[in-house]
Amino acid sequence: MDQGAVEPSNIVLDANRVYWGSGQGVIVSVLKTGGGQLILANGRASVAVDDNYVYSFSLLRSSSKAVVNRVSKAGGAPELVVATGRYISELGSLAVDARSLYWVEQPEGPPGSLSRVYKLVKLDL
Repeated sequence: MDQGAVEPSNIVLDANRVYWGSGQGVIVSVLKTGGGQLILANGRASVAVDDNYVYSFSLLRSSSKAVVNRVSKAGGAPELVVATGRYISELGSLAVDARSLYWVEQPEGPPGSLSRVYKLVKLDL
């Protein structure tokens, strides 16, 4: 895949790599020093990273509802972390720290409705 083929949206960093979600529905990584892009998994827009994983939103094919998946920074099969119960268009950002995963769900309803922030404690993640 050439450097311009994946359109970035939401960029996050770790010590060595840059990660982003794309409008093409994939999660991408590249070394900070340059080089080829690594397609890690299918996913949408917002991404977050911890020491071992890249987290992103994805769609359940059966219901078109959003889930949060994680994939190893080296690539491989994605793992389901949590089903959000919302559509992708109603989801905002992801963030992760050593203990928890956080995401924002946009409200349904009139403009100005309050967004909700959810937290999943990483007991076994």
